Amino acid sequence: MINYSIIIPHKNIPDLLTRCVNSIPQRGDIQIIVVDDNSDQAYLDIFPSFYRSDLEVIFTKEGRGAGYARNIGLKRAKGKWLLFADADDYYTDGFLDVLDKYKETDIDVVYFCANKIHDPSIHVGIDSRNDHIFSYLENPVAGSFILRLRYWEPWDKLFRREYIVSNNFLFEEIQVGNDAMFVVKSGYYANHIKADPFPLYNYVIRPESLTTAVNNEKLLICFKLYLRLNTFYRSIHQNSFMFSYAHLHKAIL
Repeated sequence: MINYSIIIPHKNIPDLLTRCVNSIPQRGDIQIIVVDDNSDQAYLDIFPSFYRSDLEVIFTKEGRGAGYARNIGLKRAKGKWLLFADADDYYTDGFLDVLDKYKETDIDVVYFCANKIHDPSIHVGIDSRNDHIFSYLENPVAGSFILRLRYWEPWDKLFRREYIVSNNFLFEEIQVGNDAMFVVKSGYYANHIKADPFPLYNYVIRPESLTTAVNNEKLLICFKLYLRLNTFYRSIHQNSFMFSYAHLHKAIL
């Protein structure tokens, strides 16, 4: 039986992908799905050979981004639970032992803390978003909507696959922010959530990463994403989460 399916989109960073995969212990109840998003041939030529039976690599040629790659992985996932990792990040030692506490539960989404890693110094920092976790643990009623609606990244969360599939939650196939609507909607509609202070994941800040590189096209995509989020927040009567016009204007400057 597969308990955990871990989906990893990848493009042009095979050395970091190796680090990410190696942070996942080999166990019989794990499925790792690496979806290559049309890497350049030079990187495909040095693509790592993973000698482990729990991993499959899917090579796509469409080049439609991480959201598309994640959706491809979702179609192949077999586990009771879903995790999403970025290829340039990696998991914390002992994370599977913590996940095992939840594998027989009916929780829809489990939220974890994360470590912020500044490459190449590998200085471990405290992620300010972890404050949402602790606020929820102190006061679940007051902290619930913040956790569900503003804690956007998928990589520090555990999702029950049946819940995700039955609601047809998919990632947007856009250049940046493909995960925001997936995480916000799956969080909002979840019947049962849980927060855990364990730092599940190490996410790496790299100057050359897709999330840190900025151009006009990405800013416009972000602007449109914020508008879609505002529409959703308004539809669920959570106007306090809406982005202000000043914030939207700043996004395109």
